[in-house]
Amino acid sequence: SSPPQTGEFRLKLFPQGKSRSQDHFTAEGTYRRSPDAGQREFTLRFKSSGNSPAPPLPPINDDVI
Repeated sequence: SSPPQTGEFRLKLFPQGKSRSQDHFTAEGTYRRSPDAGQREFTLRFKSSGNSPAPPLPPINDDVI
């Protein structure tokens, strides 16, 4: 059995363009793939650079991709 494959990534999204505003959203993601069961796990989080807190997101159904 081989070890699980894992990784992570980060993205910055500038909705108004980077040259116009430093306001941005950050997306952070992780993934994990287990070769034994063929199961995949993927997580993605978004953060805003703004000062106002974002409203809470509804619960996620883990059965939906």
